[in-house]
Amino acid sequence: MSESTDAGREVNDVNRLTRILVVSPHFDDAVLSAWALLDREPAGAADVLTVFGGLPAAGKSTVADAACGFRDGIEAIHARREEDDRALAGVAARHWWLPLVDLQYTTGQRDVSDAEAIVRAVTSWIREQDSPEKDLAIAIPAGSGAHVSRTPPPSVTSGARPVGGRALAWLRALKHRAYVRKRRKALAGRGPAHPDHLFVRDAILESLNRLGGVRVILYNELPYLWSVAADGEVARLSAARGLNVSPFELPVDRDRKQHHLREYASQLSALDPSGRLHQAATLPYTERYWTIRP
Repeated sequence: MSESTDAGREVNDVNRLTRILVVSPHFDDAVLSAWALLDREPAGAADVLTVFGGLPAAGKSTVADAACGFRDGIEAIHARREEDDRALAGVAARHWWLPLVDLQYTTGQRDVSDAEAIVRAVTSWIREQDSPEKDLAIAIPAGSGAHVSRTPPPSVTSGARPVGGRALAWLRALKHRAYVRKRRKALAGRGPAHPDHLFVRDAILESLNRLGGVRVILYNELPYLWSVAADGEVARLSAARGLNVSPFELPVDRDRKQHHLREYASQLSALDPSGRLHQAATLPYTERYWTIRP
């Protein structure tokens, strides 16, 4: 069977799913990378679980927080929760946040209890659904590479403007680039994929036997895919874990996606200083996914 035939079958199977849970490592990942899974008929057929939505310790502040215009991590997380509420309004039937904290607020090491909390939340969602397992799916990040832009932020953007206005955009972009370069250097030898994304992905892949007949879908991450797409990483995963993986793509209503994406106003310029995330016309036409089949 050809790859195009396989892809067509996957698209048809996804369209028949009753419910999908999009597991979003951070507040914006579901809308950035799995919009086509959220924006499907019937409306509200998807839920979103944000993993690293917990409050950091008091007084904790990072370069990334400063780049987005926040005094400390607590202010940042409260603001991002409000952005998440607005971005997912009318799209996700339900969305909630685990109390785990973003890697930037930790020592860099995660306990096995964090992985167990993720799997427990996913399996609880499965049990709550009034639907056969074969009609459910869990979508998780594939592990794309991190992107470091060398392009200055645009002079004009669509949607909400970054916190502090354009006057601070250059400073925030420079700070964020320094932060990403530091992270990439620390990950030398493992590739520049975001460690929080890999942690979420691997926690679920290592617990596939606990998901029953629920389908698992990998999604290619934006904006990281603009630098390194996840095809190579998915091929490595498939070989290392003995997975049967089928790729497919879904079309994106870019105007609707950007309308919801703009609610993450505090993050967009830091994520992509070149401004592509601020405009529907520069978003990808499609999103790439892979189904893991038994």
